[in-house]
Amino acid sequence: MSEEGRRPRIDRELRELIRRMSMENSLWGASRIHGELLMLGFEVAQSTVSKYMVRRRKPPSQTWKTFLRNHAEAIRRPCQGNGNMANRRERLAFNSHAGADMAKMKKAKRWTKKEFRELKAHSKAKTPVIKISKQMKRTVGALRQQASRLGIGLGHQRM
Repeated sequence: MSEEGRRPRIDRELRELIRRMSMENSLWGASRIHGELLMLGFEVAQSTVSKYMVRRRKPPSQTWKTFLRNHAEAIRRPCQGNGNMANRRERLAFNSHAGADMAKMKKAKRWTKKEFRELKAHSKAKTPVIKISKQMKRTVGALRQQASRLGIGLGHQRM
């Protein structure tokens, strides 16, 4: 195949430089390395930099949401520390920050037998899903999911 329709090959030295930069600066992504190479005078695409970067073996660290979910019980429980004021302030700051994120992670409200009967009655009456949602104080998604589990048809109704 001829070389006319192809991009120019990347020099071996440039490939090694990209690999070395990505290993030595583990927090740098392809865009940062690409920018640094441009400043050094190398004209190379960001996608090429990404292609030749060293792949990380371990996954990135967990997110705050994952951390809070994993440590929710310990965060909720009061600490049995030595009563040191500095520790108390740190705990308070951490717990108030964690509490804000924990408030977003609500547990699903359990369904009662009365709600099951109501849902079946609404299905037979062909009540619009939005109306059912407001009356039962449930999301449309939760209603549809529960109806699906029970084999009740809500899919034919408009929202």
